Amino acid sequence: MHSNPDKERKKDNLRELVKTLLDKRDLDTLMSFTYADMQELFCSILFMRARATDAIDNMYYDFLYSYQINRGAPFFRLAGSVMYEQAFRLSQYGTLEALEKQVKCYLASVNAFSLCDPKFTWVIKPFDVEIEEEVIELPREAGSDAEPEVIKLKKQLEVIDLVAIKKELALAIARLKLAKFDKKFITNFMTSPIELIMYLACAGIYKCALSLCTTFDVPYEPVFEIFTQQCLHTTTRDEAITWNWLVENDLHDLPIIGNSAIDVAWQLLQTLLFQYEEEHMTVLHRVVVEKMLNLGAFIPYWLSSSYKKRNASELLRLYYYNGYLNEAAQLACENILAVLNYGGEYFGYEKPLLPEVSPFCLPVNVIDSLLEELDVQNQYDVNRPLEKEYKQLKELFLKYIETSARISNEVCRTKMSGIY
Repeated sequence: MHSNPDKERKKDNLRELVKTLLDKRDLDTLMSFTYADMQELFCSILFMRARATDAIDNMYYDFLYSYQINRGAPFFRLAGSVMYEQAFRLSQYGTLEALEKQVKCYLASVNAFSLCDPKFTWVIKPFDVEIEEEVIELPREAGSDAEPEVIKLKKQLEVIDLVAIKKELALAIARLKLAKFDKKFITNFMTSPIELIMYLACAGIYKCALSLCTTFDVPYEPVFEIFTQQCLHTTTRDEAITWNWLVENDLHDLPIIGNSAIDVAWQLLQTLLFQYEEEHMTVLHRVVVEKMLNLGAFIPYWLSSSYKKRNASELLRLYYYNGYLNEAAQLACENILAVLNYGGEYFGYEKPLLPEVSPFCLPVNVIDSLLEELDVQNQYDVNRPLEKEYKQLKELFLKYIETSARISNEVCRTKMSGIY
């Protein structure tokens, strides 16, 4: 075939050879030939067959991938492009088989591109047809009365890099996990990461949902809000239902102990909350506590303890604004005692209120308002149910005011003496 001087006849012979060996499934022989200057033609023949065949049951993509890998490192990029093309086509199908195949294709594509020079880890794909055209109005020439020329542009191709392919892989894995959990989710048309994250959270697949949040830079708060509500509902549901979604969160990877589904659910919430909450921050703590307070639930010790060390003032405000006056008064008393050197380690205070220590930021206005509210509640109820809390908090608050005023005066006198 190489010695045939007729180029057209050579092409026909190659097509016939490829067709015959493919029909016989003799792929090893087809792989073993050296195609020399006919490499490009050989690949184009296989691509035509691959694109003309159903994307799910398609041996041509698999063969092209193997062929390019077999050619060596310079052709790994082509191998990755082949698998990406098949994965892209599989997105048009809404079956579990297509989802499983798509994940495998994305994985093969990522593996191939990861072995390439970073400058060449990209592939071109058709642009989304639903994207509207971009209208550009060209400026008129000076002194011209003619109507400005309008140009409509619509992107037809899009360049995808390795980072974007990994994101598509993450979406495919999440869709597959969701589809396996519940057959009603066997669809491949949930293209929005936010939409998929919410479906995962509602299904109880929280680890996957939070992982997608990290990948696509989506806030974690909605996931933890749904998770908190789910944990609160476990007490009224059959344990079998709770275990169904718990096992989807790869519990063997987490330091979780217990045989009760309720205990495991709360431990999972605790583990993921500490994992995804940034150091010294309380964004996710606030979401979880607010949801519990809104539903009238008791705040677990591990959560209130962590919150007190991170931001006790914010926790106090949450208790107060949600009407938990007893808990608010207790927390305020503990916080004041901690400032006065009684239990500071529970609030993250290294040293008590002293002249040489940095100033403390205690929510004085909130505590003052809390005292007024406690007094009002006692006045409206003949039993004065919050009398003990009111007296204890007022006594400690006055002591704090007195101590802080004395220390402030000492600091001022020290500074003034240094000036003069």
